[in-house]
Amino acid sequence: MLRVENLVAGYGKLTIVQNISLTVNEGDFIAIVGPNGSGKSTLVKSIFGLTTIFEGTITFDGANITSQKPENIARAGLGYVPQVSNIFAEMTVMENLELGAISSRGGNGGEKRKVLARVLRLFPDLSPKSRARAS
Repeated sequence: MLRVENLVAGYGKLTIVQNISLTVNEGDFIAIVGPNGSGKSTLVKSIFGLTTIFEGTITFDGANITSQKPENIARAGLGYVPQVSNIFAEMTVMENLELGAISSRGGNGGEKRKVLARVLRLFPDLSPKSRARAS
């Protein structure tokens, strides 16, 4: 479970999001909706340790990750892919998926296979394209 409580965050001394709280349970899908400049990206970046947190807490699977470095948050199982570079175009679809699976929860062989199997169950149209270039 991911929980954000009373989050106040921004960049440097500038506050962008104020008193945001949300809970995402395992298996949930959420959408963060709002106009440009409303703090959607700042909220997401804050969860992944990429902003200044002034107040509030962020917990994942019961552990406080509010002040963790982004690499530690990724090791805990949370991932963030900025919209700018979603894929490695010269690699195959499967190679891109494997990169995500490797970084998920330690990336050992068994865990990687489980993650890939789950992704392919969720997105079955990827299987026939797995050997094609991602571009």
